[in-house]
Amino acid sequence: MELHARLQRRGVPCAYSPATVGLDSIARALERAYPGVNTATMGRRTARVRLWYAADRRAGVLLLDHFSCNGSAMVAFLRRLHGRIAGVLTAVDVDAQQEQLRMRPWRYGALSVRMPLASARQLRAMLDRLWSSRGLPRLEAKAVQALVEAARGRAGWIVQCVELAGEPRYWRPFGPMVTVLCVDTEAVVRWQALTMVCAD
Repeated sequence: MELHARLQRRGVPCAYSPATVGLDSIARALERAYPGVNTATMGRRTARVRLWYAADRRAGVLLLDHFSCNGSAMVAFLRRLHGRIAGVLTAVDVDAQQEQLRMRPWRYGALSVRMPLASARQLRAMLDRLWSSRGLPRLEAKAVQALVEAARGRAGWIVQCVELAGEPRYWRPFGPMVTVLCVDTEAVVRWQALTMVCAD
């Protein structure tokens, strides 16, 4: 998300797809990257062509997270984008080397990166920013420390944690149930990773 914000500040057409599971996921990301292209009144195939031409005229970047390929049409479209659009970045956040190999990024003409672990300071800053943006009550220092330690350097874990924290079930009069929030966040992150790997 920090990279996305940096690109936007520089005026680079860009979009982030938190779950890229098909051709429509890529098309929706392109629509966000090129909002000037009106695709509301046209079919999906025509919309993809218009968006491709927009990317061809002005290079941009797509950040595709939780990426899994579900068909040859998706591969073909990504290959068409590669080299015209500035970059199709597939952010692969998996721990095992075997899981990384399963992604076979070269098939898509895309750049695949292993997301580096963030420092505790970076995670605290991210947690504070995202927590505040959701309008959630301020966290005590002890709760912040517990969440940062549970994240173990994974920025995506913090994003998922804040998303879950917006649900009333994690709150009591004394504040958030941090332990339950940590357990559920870990479960969701692991399930998403398993789903991504097994989708192929």
